[in-house]
Parts: sequence; structure tokens; C-alpha cells
Amino acid sequence: MKDVFYLETERLLLRRYTPEVMQQLFTQYNDQEIITYLGLASEEELSKEKLKFKGGYTTYRISFCGFHLIDKIEHHVIGLCGFHNWQAEHRRSEFGYHMMHESDKRKGFMKEAIASIIPYGFSEMDLHRIEAFANPQNTASVRLLEHFGFEKEGLLKQHFYKNGAFEDSAAYALFKPEDKIL
Repeated sequence: MKDVFYLETERLLLRRYTPEVMQQLFTQYNDQEIITYLGLASEEELSKEKLKFKGGYTTYRISFCGFHLIDKIEHHVIGLCGFHNWQAEHRRSEFGYHMMHESDKRKGFMKEAIASIIPYGFSEMDLHRIEAFANPQNTASVRLLEHFGFEKEGLLKQHFYKNGAFEDSAAYALFKPEDKIL
């Protein structure tokens, strides 16, 4: 794929994906190549990604910039991390992350990735505010956000619908250090 950009950490390659990368992927590659590139586990996951692509990833004011976490030893996608609901005009974005397999969790991969991706958001995307939402019961996610200086701003009741139930979200924010208003 042309114009692929990577950040690199000790154990990971962080491959950036943008609307332009996804356009190229879904218009020039076959299903098996897409599954491999995105690290998808099934045809069902491929169908969901195709629906997202068909529906349009961006609008006139909202976009995204994400990263695939690629294990340098195994050379496959083990997770995702990045910015969605990016509103460049307002210099803010929502931040999210996900490890694809239970076996890759609790090994510090996400912490390693975030340490490079957050500075990228502030410097390259010119973000002032990064927002994140975590289920308050997900202590690992809450600890991860707090480790990087995210501050809890409140609780959103029944904010996400997941696995047939509504879940609360703790709302967190991180500000660009030199832009922070006290």
C-alpha cells in the first residue's frame, strides 16, 4: 500500500490508517488482503468494515486517524489505537484503543503504543483536547487513562450499548500540556 506511515516503539510498528488509506484498501484490494491488512478474525468482521466504508468514515467536519498495533516479532495486527470523532476545527478528538486477543492483554503493548500516539495527536494533528470514555468497571482501562494523565470529568449514564445492555461511561480528558488553561 502506498503512502503508509509508521511510528515505531520497542516491540511494535504503529501503522497509521486514515480515510485515504481505507479508500485505497477497499477499492484496490481483495477480501483476503483486506482481512490480513486489518487483522480481522472473520468474514463477519470484514462485512462490518465494508459497511463502515460504504457508509462513509468521515463527514465535512469529522474524521479519524488511527493506528494498527503490529507485533514486530509475529508481524500481525494485535490491536488498534487512535483518534476518532476528530474535529480538527475545534482541535479535539475522541481517543480509543482495543486489543484484539485476550492473549495479548496485560503485556504492556497498549501502554507502549499510547506513549507514542498521544504525542502524535498533539504535535501532528494539532489537538488541544483528547477525550476518552471508559466503562467505570473496566479498571485496566481506567488505570491506563490515568497513567497518561487523563482526568475524569464525569459519568455518562447508559452511554454505550454493548452486548445487549446499556453501560455507563466515565468521561476523561487530556489537554495539550502547553495549551492547558488553569
